[in-house]
Amino acid sequence: MKQFSGNWVYAVVVCVLGAGLSTAIGITLQNNALENQRIAFEHLLDRRTDELQRTVNEYKLSLLNTATFITAFGQEELTPSRFSDYVTGLKLKQNFPGALGLGFARKVPLKEEPAFLREMQAKGLQDFQIRFISPSSQDRFVMQYIEPAKENYSAQGLDLGSENIRRENCLSAFSRAGLAVSKPITMIQNADVGRMGFTMLMPVFNKPIPSSDLGVRYKELLGWVSFPISIDRFLKPWMAQEPDLQVRIFVLEEADKPMLFFDNVEPKNVSLFPHTAATRDVQLGNRSWRLEYWPVNPAKSSGHNPVYLAWILLGISLSVFAAFKLKKAMDTHDTLTLHQHMVNNSSEALIAEDSLGRILVWNRAAEELFGLDRASVLYDQEQNLTVPEELQS
Repeated sequence: MKQFSGNWVYAVVVCVLGAGLSTAIGITLQNNALENQRIAFEHLLDRRTDELQRTVNEYKLSLLNTATFITAFGQEELTPSRFSDYVTGLKLKQNFPGALGLGFARKVPLKEEPAFLREMQAKGLQDFQIRFISPSSQDRFVMQYIEPAKENYSAQGLDLGSENIRRENCLSAFSRAGLAVSKPITMIQNADVGRMGFTMLMPVFNKPIPSSDLGVRYKELLGWVSFPISIDRFLKPWMAQEPDLQVRIFVLEEADKPMLFFDNVEPKNVSLFPHTAATRDVQLGNRSWRLEYWPVNPAKSSGHNPVYLAWILLGISLSVFAAFKLKKAMDTHDTLTLHQHMVNNSSEALIAEDSLGRILVWNRAAEELFGLDRASVLYDQEQNLTVPEELQS
């Protein structure tokens, strides 16, 4: 009985080892697959972020080129028709998605405001007037031209300096002598629908290299060329390239207080899978954006592959089956061994033959009785046996 009980131990050991090995292999394959998936996802995010950064840089380059042209030819040569023809040639809708137009905001010292209005009337803009978001007693930063004029009529003549965020952005571009991007603002062109956006500004000076002295530089400042941009239109073609990604964009005003600017992530993903997002940063002149990427289906992206689970279950099942067969084989072997032991140790001579008369069983008592050892008679036929003469009786 102890021998039969011991078979269970061997069977359990085989079962545990097989199940453990199958589980270890399955988990290793699963982890490798998840790691490969993570690396692929990281590479995807790097590529998508680089594409957005390149888009921003293209907008910046266009503004810089426009500012250079105005500096080279002088603002006196910037007539409404020339500016309109220039913007038409840029093909904004095709080459600059999200840009509601291209504008030139001119710096108008307060004392020169009447002369500026007369100048605009002389250029054929009889209805031109300066529009204010709030009362202002400082120099005007007036949107002199903005094209396409029809879509941007509400922005023409707007004093960017009469609203804090816009004025701050203008002065930031001036002090940097380079690109400045505003905080999120409601676009004047889309105020009726409350569409959010931002403005990209490039300063225009009356000389190619402005002075390092801010006081002198301010006198050299002619104005700014501007892209007013609707954030959702700006991002739409970029997001369409990868529909399996959702994104949230934060403006990094303060490191510990990022400002949410754009969000197309399903709320349930944020609440159910809070650690699924990955972040990247994009630099826009004076401002940084933090992009928070989310897979469309975080559960699927981070979940376990059913193939590897099936592998583990199959391995466990085969281990249990192998253990059962081993137990059965060992029990059968032990049973036969027990029978052989009983036969061999019997005090009676026991002989068994098959249907052809071949000897299959010949125990020790038979060896003593007939004087023939088991090895010499096994599988031989009885009539072929030669029994010693002294044992013939």
